[in-house]
Amino acid sequence: MKKLTLLVFAILFISCDKDSVDDFENNSSSSDSGYRVIGRYYDLNINGGAESQELYEYENYDNDYDPDSYSNLISETGINILDYRDYFANEYGITLRENKFNVDNSFHYKDFENNQILKINMPHIPTNEWSYWHYERSFYFLYRDDSTYDSNDDSIDYKLKIINFETNQESEINVGRFLSAEYGKFQVELIGNIVYFLRLPDFFINEGKVSLVSINLDSLQINENSSNLKSDRYNLIIDSSKDCYLFGQDFNYKYNLNSNSFEELSIPGESNYLDLGFTNQRYDQIVVNNKVISYFTPAAPSAELALPVVLDLKTGQVTIIQFSEEPTQFEDDEIGPWRPFIKCFSVDAKTETIIVGVENQLGAEFKSQGVFTVDFAGNILNKQKIPILPIQIIN
Repeated sequence: MKKLTLLVFAILFISCDKDSVDDFENNSSSSDSGYRVIGRYYDLNINGGAESQELYEYENYDNDYDPDSYSNLISETGINILDYRDYFANEYGITLRENKFNVDNSFHYKDFENNQILKINMPHIPTNEWSYWHYERSFYFLYRDDSTYDSNDDSIDYKLKIINFETNQESEINVGRFLSAEYGKFQVELIGNIVYFLRLPDFFINEGKVSLVSINLDSLQINENSSNLKSDRYNLIIDSSKDCYLFGQDFNYKYNLNSNSFEELSIPGESNYLDLGFTNQRYDQIVVNNKVISYFTPAAPSAELALPVVLDLKTGQVTIIQFSEEPTQFEDDEIGPWRPFIKCFSVDAKTETIIVGVENQLGAEFKSQGVFTVDFAGNILNKQKIPILPIQIIN
């Protein structure tokens, strides 16, 4: 994971309010909203306490804690646990990829609305320049087609395969033709019905042509903008408005979807250096009303892999959210109070809140986990115990 370095006017470290332990017991709030948790189960009977490799799903729409209200996604989709590799999940469903090498890719999709299970096969791609996702009732597979490589200009085609779940029909469109790059970057981000595809040339070049493609998944309209920007190392962050940003090592740009144009940004602070972390399903990265919500890796000896960070693009102020310095306890916990450590988080752009998955660090002695809802200033609005260890939260 890449560390987030920010040089700005002010950095605020926010801990939870210093209320009594009783105030942490399954509080409810009018800010509550439904969410789904993808997680794992902590079994105290495995080697004195260990996190299972199984993948579970838990859905919450109220404040009633039920320790048995989760389902096993691995067994439901029929994958052997030894074959499970990775997954993609959003509000529509979850797609699990089998762990196979040098053979065609096998995916298993579960629809969250009707619980339908589907299996999808895609060709084996010898490089890492491919990505998969689902949107509404279709599966998408974006990949580099090596058979189209032209040695005369060192270019190659990128294509998008689409499988419609309703008709089981497969179609394919050409996304664009780009220069081949041994050390380039391939990044895909989805926001609503818009998917962005960022293709960067070699990292070792200080300036180069950055290619950004947007695809409307409803109309399949494709817009491409290939521009010579001032830096070559960028991370793509989506905006809740469906625009996006390119945050670089020395320069930052905003992309306007309607005009298909870039605008260079000047972020207040001692430096315009903004080095955001790579895409990770555990931690949302999105811009909401000129505030960048991302994550950074705290310095050792922190037990947390990442903490939510909120950067105000207008003022340069940074707020880092953490709870580890304050005790918490749910009313049916056997042991407590305990310090909550952050495992994952998701951003609710409509309510401008962050839904944070937490757990304790007491190991085999005791295990408890929950979800904290906070605003962008780090104020806790609600706390809820959940039955599984959270690794991703879906609004």
